[in-house]
Amino acid sequence: MNEALNSTGPMLGTISGAWQKIVSFMPNIAGAILLMVVGYFLARLAHKVITSVVDKLGVSRLADTIGVTRALRRARIRRKVPELVGLVFFWVIILLFIVLSVEVLGLDKVSSALNEMLLYFPKVLAALVIIAVGLFIAQFIQGLVETAAHGVGLEYSRNLGKLAYAGIIIIVVSLAIGELDIETALLNAVIIITLSAFALAASLSLGLATKHLSKAIVSGVYVRELLNVGDEIEIDGQRGVVEEVSTLKTFIRLDDESLLSIPNEQLIQSTYKLIKVASPNSD
Repeated sequence: MNEALNSTGPMLGTISGAWQKIVSFMPNIAGAILLMVVGYFLARLAHKVITSVVDKLGVSRLADTIGVTRALRRARIRRKVPELVGLVFFWVIILLFIVLSVEVLGLDKVSSALNEMLLYFPKVLAALVIIAVGLFIAQFIQGLVETAAHGVGLEYSRNLGKLAYAGIIIIVVSLAIGELDIETALLNAVIIITLSAFALAASLSLGLATKHLSKAIVSGVYVRELLNVGDEIEIDGQRGVVEEVSTLKTFIRLDDESLLSIPNEQLIQSTYKLIKVASPNSD
């Protein structure tokens, strides 16, 4: 009998010690659960308030303008930007209360890891801001390039605009990755080589595309040296008065009051007869 009691004594002591530890740890567990519940409701409230505020600030319209909404749809993300911003704050608050709960439980290593994750969130937000601003700038530059290229008569103005857009996006992505403390030395080298190749290709394309335009402009300079507004000339059997010498074309008012338009490049290669020179006071 005594032997049985002696053998079970240590076991009962161990169980009793474990039970005492559990009982003493219960307040910590209750405190952690309470913190998580409070954190959840605060996170939901913050999500609702921030989503509403961001939406009223017109961020949705801005996201539509700069192409963020379109990019999200391509990624099959159906939520609007204000709701995504609210979700970010929701999870930041949840993570903060998880850290507090883990500290209450005395799990120092887990708490340290979660703290590092929490401190990384501002960098993620900064990277997202860089991408959003970059998309806006890229959209603006694309429109500017397309308008300028279309203005000089380039048929592939849209392709040039897309090329400019892609170049800006590449730079923006590199900046965003750098903000996340990710090594970008190799990526930057690749970007520089790629952009240099694009720049060379664009320069050659523009040079070839504007060759004819440059020749027409130079022809206009020569025509201004040869003819003045008010000069009476005859060309290809048609007689009229020079009404305007523009950069690319010369306009002649014919005897039948119709207006003849001749490219300057064609005019300097044609044979014409100067019948009457305009007087110095002629408009």
